[in-house]
Amino acid sequence: MMKNSNECKRKANIERLASIRKFLMDMPWARYCDIEKEIPCNADEVNEERIILMQKLAAKINIKNTDCFEMSLLTMLYKSVPPEKVTDELKESTIKKFRYDFIDGYKYARKDNIKKYKKYKK
Repeated sequence: MMKNSNECKRKANIERLASIRKFLMDMPWARYCDIEKEIPCNADEVNEERIILMQKLAAKINIKNTDCFEMSLLTMLYKSVPPEKVTDELKESTIKKFRYDFIDGYKYARKDNIKKYKKYKK
């Protein structure tokens, strides 16, 4: 009986997280306060689902071509702006910021950790 109860909770949680992703895909500019009115969730869950969607979109985008639907969607998700406020300049700044936050930032953090590891290994 306990196993079945845990399985139900896990399944409900997966469905709830999928609902958050769907909400964000339908209204990518939505903020946590908009989502939590419709779906019981916390800010960390919304941010995590937003990041997952942004990573999936970023993988589809050619950085040299910011004039695509995915780039507009990424900009709305990242900046929490509605479609009518998405401009070419905003898309350009988004991809630069996004690259720094998710690629360059990770690379530098990783280099720092490797240096620390080598220091302690001696």
